[in-house]
Amino acid sequence: MDVVNHYAKEGLRIISVAYKDVKVKNYKEFIKYNRSRAESELIFCGFVFLKNRLKESTAHTIGVLNVAKIVPYMATGDHMQTAIAVGKECCMIKMRPKSVQSGSTVTRNSRSTSGSRLIV
Repeated sequence: MDVVNHYAKEGLRIISVAYKDVKVKNYKEFIKYNRSRAESELIFCGFVFLKNRLKESTAHTIGVLNVAKIVPYMATGDHMQTAIAVGKECCMIKMRPKSVQSGSTVTRNSRSTSGSRLIV
């Protein structure tokens, strides 16, 4: 997992690749597989690392929103370290841990009166 954390901190998206042989005769049998059965006993192949570059205007736009006292939010399903790296790259967050929340800690009334929010 050190490799995953290293690349996540660099802001890369990470996809894990795995497979398994499925012994079915036809499509109807295949769709009867439930998710836990389909995702068990997989053979790990490796990771794919992707860099999704921000638009050049993103940091400037975030700055304009902040000056206008409009609080930008970024909601993502990325690895926490990836989300933080992207948030820093687009100037949404500095070194303020309070500006980052995991989905399990976000409530309907989670509001910020200043700065940006990253919700992972």
